[in-house]
Amino acid sequence: MDADATCPTELNPLTLDPPELIGEYGESFLVNCTSSDNYHEGMYWKIGNTDNDMEDENNFIPQWVSLSDWDMKAECRIKLNDSFECSRGLEITIYKRPDFVSISELHNGVTVEGEVLTLTCHITHVVPVEGLGVKWYHGNESIQTEIYSNTGVTPVNVSFSLGFQPGRVDNGTSFRCEVELHLGPKAPELILTSSPHYIVVVHYEPLIHGCPDHYTSMEKEFSVDMLSCRADGNPPPNIQWFYQGKRINASEPLSRTQAGIYTVQAVNSIGSSIASVHITIEYAPDLKSNTEDVFVHVGNDVTLNCGAEGSPSPIFSWKHDGENLPEFTDNFTITGVMTSTTYTCRAINILGIVTKKIHVHVIDDSVTSTPATIVIHEASVQADCPLILLPIEAVVRLGDPVSLNCSKPATNHSGMRWEATSRDTGLRTLPTVPGMITNPQESTEEPNCYVILKDNQCFKIPNIIIYNSPYNESASAFAQGVMVEGMEYLLSCDIVHMAPVQGLGVKWYHGNETIHTETYNYTDVTPVNASFSLGFQPGRDDNGTSFRCEVELHLGPKAPQLILTPSRYYTVVVYYKPLIQGCPDHYTSMEKEFSVDMLSCRADGNPPPNIQWFYQGKRINASEPLSRTQAGIYTVQAVNSIGSSNATVHITTKYVPVFKMGNYTVEVAPGENVSFNCSAEGNPTPEVHWDYTSAANVMETTRGRQKSLSVTGATSTNAGVYLCVATNEVGNVTRVVTLVMKVHLKRSKKNGRY
Repeated sequence: MDADATCPTELNPLTLDPPELIGEYGESFLVNCTSSDNYHEGMYWKIGNTDNDMEDENNFIPQWVSLSDWDMKAECRIKLNDSFECSRGLEITIYKRPDFVSISELHNGVTVEGEVLTLTCHITHVVPVEGLGVKWYHGNESIQTEIYSNTGVTPVNVSFSLGFQPGRVDNGTSFRCEVELHLGPKAPELILTSSPHYIVVVHYEPLIHGCPDHYTSMEKEFSVDMLSCRADGNPPPNIQWFYQGKRINASEPLSRTQAGIYTVQAVNSIGSSIASVHITIEYAPDLKSNTEDVFVHVGNDVTLNCGAEGSPSPIFSWKHDGENLPEFTDNFTITGVMTSTTYTCRAINILGIVTKKIHVHVIDDSVTSTPATIVIHEASVQADCPLILLPIEAVVRLGDPVSLNCSKPATNHSGMRWEATSRDTGLRTLPTVPGMITNPQESTEEPNCYVILKDNQCFKIPNIIIYNSPYNESASAFAQGVMVEGMEYLLSCDIVHMAPVQGLGVKWYHGNETIHTETYNYTDVTPVNASFSLGFQPGRDDNGTSFRCEVELHLGPKAPQLILTPSRYYTVVVYYKPLIQGCPDHYTSMEKEFSVDMLSCRADGNPPPNIQWFYQGKRINASEPLSRTQAGIYTVQAVNSIGSSNATVHITTKYVPVFKMGNYTVEVAPGENVSFNCSAEGNPTPEVHWDYTSAANVMETTRGRQKSLSVTGATSTNAGVYLCVATNEVGNVTRVVTLVMKVHLKRSKKNGRY
């Protein structure tokens, strides 16, 4: 008989509590069926196609409903009389969590910038599909939600797709899909499970950053690989530099002839990018020769050329007879030249100074001269020469003035005078020839005081030490470019146009610390170029540090020690293999909240090293959060062109307790014994305890990490809910065990049925 056909809704006395079941496959629920009409011939449950026993003495009947059949149906029925029967059906929704959720895509893990990437979320063995939804996440941002529109009550495999057009900023980012179940307005939204993170690898063409439009450098102290240009691309691009259309060695120092426009090109399998830099090379003024002879006919004009080049362009000045001339260009024109003479040109910029002497020789075609006979009275330097010199010793820089006095106690002489390359005072008969002021223009100049006595001639020469500051001084390495840690190198201190070299010394500085002092052993008094070398074995701590050499002049015990000039700083670039620092030996993290790239490990190396992480011998994605099954020893490796370094970290993952068994119900008869067991896994190890209404016949025991409850001789007072609670520092979970007493119901036979 169809009860619904014979029982109008308004006359149906049955109510169900609860009226609807939403549960996971395999769960059991207790449902009460109550009749508002106490007068009936019997009530019973129909589970599927099976009718349970009829009960006629109660107006409610409980029933355990097990969700173990995908097409489960249950209804409570009541027979009001022989011809009138009503029923109330239980609404049942059974769901099952998917066995597995994963993401795949069509490009085997690699996609190209700008192309459409299709990700597919695969959900295996899930039910129901009506109301099944997927929420897509890019990083932590929800980007799309989709609801499945089909129906079905048995487990199926479904998939959802997401179209995405990645850019370079998406490389290394993660996607995941989260499975949800929308079972209607009265039911909670269930989040069943989430896929592992899918890391996107995006290949994109290079993009060059950081290149200046113009760069100014020192000659021989700069190479283009020292520019701040950097290229971002995936795969990592190959970098090449070009000058005048030809590929060059980027680490080779540039000379003055190599100024101009340089092009850097970055190339990978996706494309290429270029950038240009205009490079200016600075260098000290340079002369083709330090002296020049110019010949001009008497009365004619002549143009003198200094012939110095430099960058920045040098500033010129001219001198004649010790006086500065109002001319500041490379060329100087003399009009109506009548006598032979010498002009001095000086060229200077921020990097150095050079001086050139130009000797002007006058040719007079109208005069033919005959050499005259010259009688020379040989003067001698005698210890008993009665001349007194003040000062007898002097130290003077080339070109600076020095005042000398020469005297004789008596006047019995025919004359006295000073003679020097730059000046002659003329013969005098005074007892003193004072105020001889000479400006030495040559480092070999030797002024002398000359006297003509009755029987002979004699002279005295003061001890004048003439020194010349170097035009330029520089510190550099013999092997240009970068240095490698642990290898031997020579640094050179080059001193240009220095005199005298006897007593010349160099003091080497590393940073502000004096590390070596050396003295020159030769005796030259004319300007020479000198070099001093320093052996050096760099370490990683020396990278970016500076060296300089300081020129000193030791002119004897009576002269001050002169510090002439320091060199420019020479900065050392040292390549060294990586060294991993800061890694803890052990680290404890929270499940799904930690990835190894969050560790404090850092690698110091030059060039900057490539960092990779390994777990159980396999390379891993360092940004992927770890689960409880991924605890263990992780290895980080840092590699550059010089070498590699490894470090290990033992990682422990904390997670909330998990019960080995789910909720369940136990049905016992009065007087029977029953035991409940409870244990849980977690990290840290959870504490387990039971929450229940205490009774004399209930005893709690502990065996290892398992807590058990034993009920001896169960009675109706023992019926109810027993809670097992597992707690650790991460969280707590509860498991429910329901104890139900079997009810002995009286049955009467009516109409052939009990």
